[in-house]
Amino acid sequence: LAAIADGKAPPIGDAGAIIDLQKESWRAAYVLANEGAKYVRQIVEHAISTGAEPQMVALIATRVRPFAYRPPAQTGGLAAGGLSAGGLAAGGLAQGKSDESSELFTEFLWAVVQDVESDQAKRLRSATILAIADPESEKWPSFAPQLVEALLAANPFEIAEWIDLLKPVSPQFRQLLRDVVVDEQATGDVRAQAARAIAYCDDNAALANLVMNVEPTLAALIFRGIERSSDRAAEEVFLQAIRSAVVPSTSGVASFTSRQQAHAALGLARLNRCDELRDILAKLDNPTVRTLFIVHAKDLEVPAEHLQTAYERFAPPAPDTARQAILLALSFYNPRGMADRTRNWWLATLERLYHESPHASERSAAEYSLRRHGLAMPPRPEPPYLDSHPKPTGDWSLHASGQMLRRLRVPTIPPDSPAGVTPASASAIDPDTRHGVRVIDMSVREVALRDVQILSQGKWDYDPVFVEGDDAAAPYASLVEAMRFCRWLGEQEQLDESEQVYPDIDQVGIEHLTLTPEQLRKTGFRLPTVQEWQFACAAGSETPFFVGEDPAYLNHFAWYGRNCDKVMNVATRAPNAFGFFDMMGNVAEWCHSQEPDSSAGLYIGFGYRNQQDHLRTNGSKEWTQELDREFSFVGFRVVRTVTTEP
Repeated sequence: LAAIADGKAPPIGDAGAIIDLQKESWRAAYVLANEGAKYVRQIVEHAISTGAEPQMVALIATRVRPFAYRPPAQTGGLAAGGLSAGGLAAGGLAQGKSDESSELFTEFLWAVVQDVESDQAKRLRSATILAIADPESEKWPSFAPQLVEALLAANPFEIAEWIDLLKPVSPQFRQLLRDVVVDEQATGDVRAQAARAIAYCDDNAALANLVMNVEPTLAALIFRGIERSSDRAAEEVFLQAIRSAVVPSTSGVASFTSRQQAHAALGLARLNRCDELRDILAKLDNPTVRTLFIVHAKDLEVPAEHLQTAYERFAPPAPDTARQAILLALSFYNPRGMADRTRNWWLATLERLYHESPHASERSAAEYSLRRHGLAMPPRPEPPYLDSHPKPTGDWSLHASGQMLRRLRVPTIPPDSPAGVTPASASAIDPDTRHGVRVIDMSVREVALRDVQILSQGKWDYDPVFVEGDDAAAPYASLVEAMRFCRWLGEQEQLDESEQVYPDIDQVGIEHLTLTPEQLRKTGFRLPTVQEWQFACAAGSETPFFVGEDPAYLNHFAWYGRNCDKVMNVATRAPNAFGFFDMMGNVAEWCHSQEPDSSAGLYIGFGYRNQQDHLRTNGSKEWTQELDREFSFVGFRVVRTVTTEP
């Protein structure tokens, strides 16, 4: 008893000495528990008032439980490893009516947990002993909200242990914890604590549903509970959501939001069920799920080695866009945090794809990953430009000027098509609305400042305050100057005059802003038409933004008013599904209108000064005044026609 008293009020002094006193007091309490019901009250008071760790509370609670509702005369003492003959009978409590002294034990604890003046730590320890000693009490439902408050205030590193001790009464508070987890009005810390708690006391199917309905960081905490069990219920919940994304839901089939489907895909990846992910990661008409998977794989703590497994299983003939999604997801991971085998594989894969991949989507993903992590990049080609028309390897080619060109088959849409019909939608919905298909090569990057400096012999006029460096997209480019660059690029290739789209450099003027059908068939370099640009930007999507339904995710794919205040280096944000960089933001891009006799120049894609709602795939702005005017936020990219098909 003296040792217990010392543990409650240790003297001020050496921390080690205090810890020794506390340990000694717990040993004393444990010994007193063998004395039957005589010292139960002192032991319990000690357990709830001295900041005992969960293991010690559990030990004491287990010792005093037999004395909760039986008179001292019936309980006797604790023999080594069990109760005396007057104690537990055949695995249960001996029968008998409680007297006043024994009832004080549980009644005292219920008084503590219901006292609004009690601190949360004392409430939690009292509830833990009651969960072991009195789990069937009718008082639990009314106390459950206070218990949840106490759990939310507990040490996060001890929450799993407290929940484990409270499992006998967990049905009383599970739903309350779920409600806190999904409550967007609660603070992040409170929701995170609730997520840690529910992960250790709910069934896998319920946890899977929570994973699909909360933010990725909370989902990662909840997922730890799923991984503790061999139960496959969570996997079945995830599969149902994934399959509904690939196959449109019918009457009677549950429907899921894009976030739910994305988190289901991430859940399967975390469980290493990667075979089911191929179709949803290659689905481009609504890329929302794909984008969320890319951005949040790391947040949901999907192991990098599982993504490696997915990439290897998505070998051709699986769509290259599915493999690109895996590569882009891995680009958000720190290579130093990967296992050696996975890191070595990833770095070797990036280098191989940069040089050898037949697909622009993968090649651009490799380039972005190398840039993002500051890894070695192969040098850019330097003048002179002697190559003839490059022969594509797969769907891209590298021109001697340094321009990487992506080959596209763009449906040509009649001028009188209904509003809203775009090359992407027309090819996906109704092939009869097309006039034909124009095969083009388009540069995957915006023309950089260093490129136009060659044409201007280092005299390109710009304000360095608004430009990050020589690799930034070329700013202050008028429509006329952009067309002149295209003409110059053809001259470096020694292209035949009959294939040049524009006249001699010094003759290019605003009168050339509208292209004739004959000019569009020529193979010389030019600016893209609006339809060609929109087709490349959409990358198969039919959503307002090429990342899907939520423009907030453009932050990872575009430079704009949210994340920069100047023109940034090209290819430093993630590419779209076709492998094009900076299709939105950084600089807007000059395009040709296909309206007959148009007197307006068009810039599209918007730039670093705009906010996310402007960055829509079909957004463009006509400019009818001073077409030779220069803007800090307008640049361009180049394109050339390969052939036109009926």
